[in-house]
Amino acid sequence: MGDTNIGNQIIRWEYNQNLSSSELNQLWVDVINPGVYEGGTIVITNDTTVTIQPFVACIKTSDNRLVYCKTQENIQLTVSNVNPYITVSYQHSNSKKQYADIQAKAQENIYSTDIILGKCIYNGSTLENIDYSEKTFGKKFTNNVLVPIQFTIQEGV
Repeated sequence: MGDTNIGNQIIRWEYNQNLSSSELNQLWVDVINPGVYEGGTIVITNDTTVTIQPFVACIKTSDNRLVYCKTQENIQLTVSNVNPYITVSYQHSNSKKQYADIQAKAQENIYSTDIILGKCIYNGSTLENIDYSEKTFGKKFTNNVLVPIQFTIQEGV
């Protein structure tokens, strides 16, 4: 531990300093890339409904925070050829009960902070396939090589 502040350092969090979730979410935004880290497979139920299997994602908010979202159950979502993109987003506010939005959107309604799970491919009004080519995957670099990141957050610890 140094006693001299070389380079006008800012240290977060100093010994015995309180930590807020808001500050922590701001810290992670430049450390962990937004995206899906696990799961999120989309299964066609019918022409207007898909099932999204559980997933883990990190989502960047419009006010420059990063939040962790883990779904634990399948999600039924209504889709259409007008709103073929399946997205996850999070709008931060200082409230305890707040959750990610999982929506079907048109391409022009997708924000830069949205996580794309997949795109529904229609032939007329028939839902034929799910395209994952635009899926937002979480990433990290190891030895200058891009690899998927794996992490586990223990609940209640």
